[in-house]
Amino acid sequence: MNYLFEHFKRYRKDLFIGVTVGLVVGFVALITGLGLQPAMASHPKTLSSIADSAPMPELPITDQSSVEDILTLMKNSHNLWKTLNADVLTVWQPAREPQTVYTNIQIEQISKARLTIQQYNNDNKQMFDVLWVSDGEKAYEQDNLSKRYTEYTLPTFAQSVDDFGLQSNSSLGDSVIIRHPMAVLIPSPIADYLYPTGLMQRQGKLEVLGTDKVSSREAVVIAWVGFDEKGLLTGKATFWVDSYTGVILKALVYGGETWDDVAEETTIVSIVFDKEIEAEVFAFKSSPDFEYLPLEKFYNH
Repeated sequence: MNYLFEHFKRYRKDLFIGVTVGLVVGFVALITGLGLQPAMASHPKTLSSIADSAPMPELPITDQSSVEDILTLMKNSHNLWKTLNADVLTVWQPAREPQTVYTNIQIEQISKARLTIQQYNNDNKQMFDVLWVSDGEKAYEQDNLSKRYTEYTLPTFAQSVDDFGLQSNSSLGDSVIIRHPMAVLIPSPIADYLYPTGLMQRQGKLEVLGTDKVSSREAVVIAWVGFDEKGLLTGKATFWVDSYTGVILKALVYGGETWDDVAEETTIVSIVFDKEIEAEVFAFKSSPDFEYLPLEKFYNH
């Protein structure tokens, strides 16, 4: 199985519904691509109110910080940086037939981003080569293997964390997860590590394991175990949380034949916060020999 491709299929289905019909139900309720089942959690109506629901802890967090302080930092993470540039290594099913994904991602908050993704199987054959760019108004996706690309206007909710949430659709009820809008739009599970507020709204138990360094940055290591309303295990992961920003610098996600099997290992191998990114980075220009396809045809292909 191509695990990244399966994530893209789910992402594209939700995105196409959201862009063409204007719904945000799938965006709000789902956390995709992480190998973990989403668990519903009660919370206020917007990401801002979630972030403001508890006072910010003293930084940096440490292994002596309370679970509540670590959660608060992660729910505020998107407020603690303006830009980032990161190189990320992901290995799916590392103990079996590993598939390796190399990702570079550059973000300027709130809605500009550039993402390159290249995936290889265990024989080092390239399976995936995608460019995704958001200039703040439109998003562009280019498949470098098939030489096709598409574009679409960003949904209005991409421009503000306060325009994205339960007030967008009152029929959703109170017990849903609200992800950051760019965690929804960026077509990679890495987005939920860079915007961890959605992950931290899930039901479950957190335990502080200690401290470590990832990409030369101090991190607090936490274990997360998720349960449903009946107490059944729904997910298991270990996260290395940046001590100053709350960004997840490394993740081990478990699942497969047993909950002790590592299904995904993602590591941010380099990351720079709050360095100015040139405007050209977020300007998309396709190659002359690439074919444009409308959104629906591109995704069906």
